[in-house]
Amino acid sequence: MNVSRIPLFASLLLFICVPPLLARDRPYLPPEVERAMSQRKIPGTSLSVLVREVGREEPLLSYNADVPRNPASTIKVLTTYAALELLGPVLDGYRAEQRAGAGGTSFQRDLAYALFVEAIAQPADATGRARRATALAAAQREFDALSSEVRQESDVRDLGAWIASARATPAS
Repeated sequence: MNVSRIPLFASLLLFICVPPLLARDRPYLPPEVERAMSQRKIPGTSLSVLVREVGREEPLLSYNADVPRNPASTIKVLTTYAALELLGPVLDGYRAEQRAGAGGTSFQRDLAYALFVEAIAQPADATGRARRATALAAAQREFDALSSEVRQESDVRDLGAWIASARATPAS
């Protein structure tokens, strides 16, 4: 994960996980949070924030604090974001190696795994579904390029089944 994003990521995690209580809402978020959300096309209506100092009633920050949220879903989104942040450079490296002529059984298998993980980590919005379909198609191509003998190895056979199942199942 990009080190400069860690404070923002940690702040958002704290903001989202704290349950809304008796806060007075403000119609804005800190500018750096609004910028990050805007860049990622995250609407402000999709976020509830309540930050209080331990032992104090008055919130430091309150935004949509009276809107109930499902913390489990929030944690999944943050985990997905972190996974994609970590996986992005790995996939960029694979793609660069592929352009440079890398190939072979191990390379194709590992790239197929990475593409599969990228696909299933996508959000269920329209953009995420499109990225998911693209990554699954690329994973399928890498899998299909493996020899039939390699595709029969148990871990590779499982990967093929996971890719096929993910392609047959809409993102949720």
